[in-house]
Amino acid sequence: MRIQRMYLNGFGIHRDRTFDLDMDAQATVFYGRNEAGKSTLMGFVRSMLFGFPRRSNKLERYEPLSGGVHGGALTIMDGIGREIRLERYEKNDSLKLLFSDGTVAGEAALQSLLGGLTAELYRNLFAFSLSELQRLDTLHAEEISGFLLSAGMGISGGMMVQAERSITQQMDVLYKRHGTKQAINEQLRIIEQGELELRRSKEKSGKYQDWQIELARWDEVIALDENELSLKRIEGDWLNKCLQSRDSWIEWLEIDNELHDLPEFTNFPEDAIGRFERIQEEVDRTNLELLTIQQEYENARRQLSELIVNEKLVAYRDELEQLLEAAAIYSDSTVRIADSLTDIEGYRAQLHRYLRQISMDWTEEQLQQFPLSVHHREQVSVFAEQFNSYYNRRQARLNESERLEGQVEQSQLLKNNLQHKHDDMSQRMKVKFHRLFTMKHDQLNSYESEVHKLWDHTRKLASDLTHMEERLADASRNEHLLHAKGRSGTEHLRSSKAKPRPRNDMIKYLSLVINIVLPSWIVIGLNNMVTGISMFMILSFFNIYLWLQNKKTTAPPEHEESLLRETLAHRERLEKEINLLRLQWVKLCEQLYSMLSNYAEQSEAAAARSWSELGKHTDVYESIRQLEPWVEAFIYDIGLYKKAGLELRDIEKMLERAIQDQDEIAKRLSAMLENDSKHQREEAQLKMEWGQWLEQYQLPVDLSVESMKTMFQYAESGLQIVDQITRTNNKLAAYQEAQRSFVRSATIFLDQLGVESPLSASEIVYELKKLKELLEHQFSIQEKRRLMVQQVKELENREQQCTERITNSRDKLNSLLLAANAMDEDELRKWDRLRKRRLDLEQSKRHLQVVIFTWVREEHHDKLFQTLEQLDADQLHHQLSTVNEVIIQLELRLNESKDRRGGLRKEMDNLQSGGQHAELLQRHQENIAEFQQLASRWAELAISAELMRRAKEIYERERQPDVLLKASQYMRTITDGQFIRVVSRLGEKSIFIERENGEQLDSAFLSRGTAEQLYLAMRFALADEYSKTVALPLIMDDIFVNFDADRLSRTLAVLLHVAQKHQIILFTCHEHVIRALESNLPRLQVIDIKEER
Repeated sequence: MRIQRMYLNGFGIHRDRTFDLDMDAQATVFYGRNEAGKSTLMGFVRSMLFGFPRRSNKLERYEPLSGGVHGGALTIMDGIGREIRLERYEKNDSLKLLFSDGTVAGEAALQSLLGGLTAELYRNLFAFSLSELQRLDTLHAEEISGFLLSAGMGISGGMMVQAERSITQQMDVLYKRHGTKQAINEQLRIIEQGELELRRSKEKSGKYQDWQIELARWDEVIALDENELSLKRIEGDWLNKCLQSRDSWIEWLEIDNELHDLPEFTNFPEDAIGRFERIQEEVDRTNLELLTIQQEYENARRQLSELIVNEKLVAYRDELEQLLEAAAIYSDSTVRIADSLTDIEGYRAQLHRYLRQISMDWTEEQLQQFPLSVHHREQVSVFAEQFNSYYNRRQARLNESERLEGQVEQSQLLKNNLQHKHDDMSQRMKVKFHRLFTMKHDQLNSYESEVHKLWDHTRKLASDLTHMEERLADASRNEHLLHAKGRSGTEHLRSSKAKPRPRNDMIKYLSLVINIVLPSWIVIGLNNMVTGISMFMILSFFNIYLWLQNKKTTAPPEHEESLLRETLAHRERLEKEINLLRLQWVKLCEQLYSMLSNYAEQSEAAAARSWSELGKHTDVYESIRQLEPWVEAFIYDIGLYKKAGLELRDIEKMLERAIQDQDEIAKRLSAMLENDSKHQREEAQLKMEWGQWLEQYQLPVDLSVESMKTMFQYAESGLQIVDQITRTNNKLAAYQEAQRSFVRSATIFLDQLGVESPLSASEIVYELKKLKELLEHQFSIQEKRRLMVQQVKELENREQQCTERITNSRDKLNSLLLAANAMDEDELRKWDRLRKRRLDLEQSKRHLQVVIFTWVREEHHDKLFQTLEQLDADQLHHQLSTVNEVIIQLELRLNESKDRRGGLRKEMDNLQSGGQHAELLQRHQENIAEFQQLASRWAELAISAELMRRAKEIYERERQPDVLLKASQYMRTITDGQFIRVVSRLGEKSIFIERENGEQLDSAFLSRGTAEQLYLAMRFALADEYSKTVALPLIMDDIFVNFDADRLSRTLAVLLHVAQKHQIILFTCHEHVIRALESNLPRLQVIDIKEER
């Protein structure tokens, strides 16, 4: 479906607007600035297709702001090329679908056109903005997630996820790292508590020391037996794994042998049998078509032989056509002869009227002798131009004279006003700036510059003086602190020398031992590397701090006395510099006060002198603050005076220009009066020459130039009528001659064809028309022959094309057989069966390999194959039974040794604490046995979880949905191969993207631009998937703002591919996006929303 036209009656800011979209364009982009109404257009399309939002949702309703009825119309073209007009208005939310054949439909037909699409799915998939593109949750709707999340993975995928989740839950119930309530965590806590109670029980008595040596010997014996038993159990477990994987290994070997016997199909064509059958069907269809064409060819040849043309009559075709045209002219000439006679009478009456208007006694001969040449007309025109020129110049002189007199009055008025304004401003400046008014311009600038320099230097010295006083205060504080510290430091040094600190040294060395022993015990004994390293770092920092603290000593008193002397010298230097700066500052203040007093009034000068005295004894900033208003007042007055001076000079220049303009206007007025008499003499001479010209041609001397022009018109009209009478007489003679010529030619032609010559002209016309009808019949036969000959040629060409198609199809069959290395169809089908068998065997081999390798780790694969090759099943069973017997003997011997050791320990415990220790020991052994059972169960679950994880990885890699495969292709193109695959994991509602090196990233950890490109690629893939039902337009509102130039160019290449199935409509306000679209899409339609208004 494609949108052909948008008509907005009233929608948002748009009122009565129409947009026509080019159906041949690869994309249509609406360009406009902010607030131009781009998003409004996308909202309009949504509302037209799915209805208006509720009134509570005002942002998306787009109520008309400029009037009009809320709504409009879309002209769309469906998949079969029908043009449909969709109208929807908010008045009653009425919808009309108007088809080209006149039928009208409603919502049901619209839903059929949209393929049952919902409004939410359309908004998320086909018409989205940048904010909607940035949100992944818009792709989690039920209608979309079916295409994305585990779609196509089947029922087994869901069962696999459930099984993995169940195993993980059972493992979490048994054990969690850092957990407290799980069964294994709880059992470990109980065992640790039991060991603590046993140690406490043993520590209560010292009598068991005699049996320590014997108990140590039994411990050594038991350790050796346990080590040997562990090795035998490992050997038995290995033999058991070999037996369990032997059947799969044998099947794997059989498949490998069968694969070895099967040929390799490296270049075997894909879908060879299907292609062979399709080509064979094409050959059969072409043979049937060839047979039909041959039958049609024979029928056409037979019909062609039956069509016969009268060649003699056809040969006279041109002459007959000419005579028929002449017959029409003959009939027309009769009418024209009558009309010509009537016209001649009318022309003569009109000529008589024109002669009476010129003069009552004028005749046709006088009219023809009237001077109407171009030369005479030119002479009259020259006289007319000269008279008009004199009249115009006379009027112009009058107007210019009046204008100049008015300018003289205005100039005098302006000069008086400017003189008054100049005198008034000069007087006010003398009163207000009487001291400055006496200064010259250069002197005033020098005075102002000197005040500015003194003021800036004064403030800088005040800042330096304040900074030096702060440094003096800091030096005084440091001197006081050094005095106090010198006394306390001496006493502290004496007490520290008197008391040695052996206890601190012992703590220091003990902390070093703990820093080494404790982390080593955690790493080796508890097998916890992370905790051991953390403990080592903490203790190391503590030891470094302890050593640094012990190295700190008190500075000697000599050093403090040296610092005190330096501080005193520094303070004295600062005091001297401060006194010098203060003297300079006071001098500058006096100079500045002196200059200000020369300018200020008498009372103000007295105040300035009092402030000068005060500045010598108060804070510098206080003096600056009191002086600052007077300096600012001086600067402000200088500025006002300069501004007034500039205005006064401008007025003087304007007054000078007004005087010059007044003199110039007076000179121009005097010159104009002198030239007026000269023009009057020239005008009298022209009138005399005009009278002489009229007398030369015997015309009345009282005729004016305008009257002469009217006389020319009447005479010219009369002569034209005389000419028309002459031409009409000539036409009349020509018509009569044409009629006589037609009768002679027609009589000769009829005699040539053997037709008896008729008597009258009307009978001649009748015979010619009968011959015309007979000739047309012969032409129809001739046209049929021509069409039949053309049909025969077309059939011959079609026969040749069919033969070529059959040859090409057979060549394709031979090429296919040659590519498959087959002689005929049977051999091709044979190779295809063998190839399919090989693919099935290779897949079975991969699955068996996964099953075999789940029993052992990757580094033991070669050892497993070697063992299975060296030993058969009986040998494996024999060795396994032998190992099991050894294990049973070792377990018996180990149990016996443990019993004897236990008896010894029991005697020791009874000797130590009676029966309480034995009860604790028994309970401890029971807890250990229960822990071993829980650990065994957890290990089984862990192995199952690992197997499930490997199987799920293979399943996810081989069974990804088609939508994500398509999105992977788009993303690979957009990122130039940086990201190669888009993945959906089993049981997760997340999308992962895979780099070229195999690393997978969650979409939440991508940059904004890359995430938007991923979501756009997924929407393109979903649109392609949905196009199997219906292909809808893709509408996107400014989605490229976060794309760099390279990614944008590659995205537009993908957009060009998507445009082959979908209409692309874009909205943007960025010119660089327009330029990128124009360079990548040759057939781009750009609609400027502002220009379309």
